[in-house]
Amino acid sequence: MGGYMERGIQTKEAPRTGIARMYRSLATLALLPSCFLAGCAGEKGVDAGSSSSAPYSSSETATPQPENNDSEKGIDIEKNSIYYSENGVREGFSAYCTARTYNGFPEMADCSVYLCDGDDTVRFTFDNVNFTEQTYGKREPGVSDLMSKTATLATDYRYYIPAETLKNTAECKEKKSNVGQFTKPVSFPYGENEQYLCLPQFSTTRDGRKMGMKVTKTTSVNEEDNNGPRYPLYTLDISEQCFNPITVD
Repeated sequence: MGGYMERGIQTKEAPRTGIARMYRSLATLALLPSCFLAGCAGEKGVDAGSSSSAPYSSSETATPQPENNDSEKGIDIEKNSIYYSENGVREGFSAYCTARTYNGFPEMADCSVYLCDGDDTVRFTFDNVNFTEQTYGKREPGVSDLMSKTATLATDYRYYIPAETLKNTAECKEKKSNVGQFTKPVSFPYGENEQYLCLPQFSTTRDGRKMGMKVTKTTSVNEEDNNGPRYPLYTLDISEQCFNPITVD
């Protein structure tokens, strides 16, 4: 699948760094205290995503949301979660890892995760993942090995995931109705929208709390900007809202 998916894929260059995220946080603080205490500087919440496979438009109207927490971002663990499938993106997400035996580092691997974002296939690339504790460099890492790296991935890709998009693919247009999708947009006062998607099989524990992987998609309110080098922007994080107990043996 990897070779097929790479043809015609549009590559997004790294649009931002951690410094950009810092500026955004500072801009939020600049609204304190007069506006924040009233709730107007927070995110704008929405209802959970529908069962339709069509992507949501970033121009959709979002309702006001008083605080920044996942339960009020419209995340529904049933509708906004995608699970691994050996049958490809029609039935979930797929993942592949290739050990770097060619350059003498068999414990390291380059991994890809494929999933549907509306009618588009998106590939996330995670290079140079260290699987020493999982494989000792003696075998090719599998999907379960990649899932065991949840905390590391959430840290390393909290500002930016290298992502490639293949537009209007048959696989995503034909995906099953029970395959999860991103939430409706949550609006921010910086000309951006955010949407969220859970990958519950990527799970970890933080401060005694069970967490699942959360993918955040940031787009511009200006639709023309969403096919350029800056948007869409995908990032990783972990969230209690994305943890599903059924994924734990």
